[in-house]
Amino acid sequence: KLGNSEVRKIAGNIFGKELERFLLEHPDEARLIVEKAINATRARLAAKRAREITVDDELREKCGDEKAVTYALEEFMDGKLEIVEPAEIRNI
Repeated sequence: KLGNSEVRKIAGNIFGKELERFLLEHPDEARLIVEKAINATRARLAAKRAREITVDDELREKCGDEKAVTYALEEFMDGKLEIVEPAEIRNI
């Protein structure tokens, strides 16, 4: 871990140039590296979606009205928060 920002910048530049050179000289390895990075990103996104689905299912189990829960989750995912009247809350 480089604590000095100037050294970090220099090391990053050197690493970037050497990595680019290596990837250009070894296209088969470059393809494998890129494929692994893409697969890792897909796996992270799939795991995130699985966690979201699990949360959705848990909320539906606790709440009787699926449409209300779905709407609330959509609002939450969009970053919107609304005040909910106590009469609208069911067993949460």
